[in-house]
Amino acid sequence: MIHRGRKGFTLLEIMTVIIIVGILATIGFTHYGGVKENALNREAVANLRLIQAAEKIYRMENGSYIACACSSTACSSIASPGCNYLLKLSLTAQNWAYAVDASGTATARRTAVIGGTSKTRTYTLTINALEPSCNGC
Repeated sequence: MIHRGRKGFTLLEIMTVIIIVGILATIGFTHYGGVKENALNREAVANLRLIQAAEKIYRMENGSYIACACSSTACSSIASPGCNYLLKLSLTAQNWAYAVDASGTATARRTAVIGGTSKTRTYTLTINALEPSCNGC
């Protein structure tokens, strides 16, 4: 008797592989949103600390704090009278809108759709604080 080798996969094997890949993809996509939000939160905190340091330098050089804003348009040009120009920074406001008031308090504001609802998150860092406070986290 001649035994013929089996070529190809059965329908059951293909369906099993598709189900396993689907389960792994579902697990990956559900965790991706949380990881992305955590990274964006760390970006805001790091930039607020950078603004805080720049404000302290500005105050030492000029004797007072400066009020400025850095939205998507104000941050795009280094020559605009926003935070980048006044504090000699290079912030990008793709994810967060930054502002500093005359007392040196820096804020980062972001509105995002999380879980199907629009949510506004605001980080605030006063000039002498070590950690920013978060509203909407």
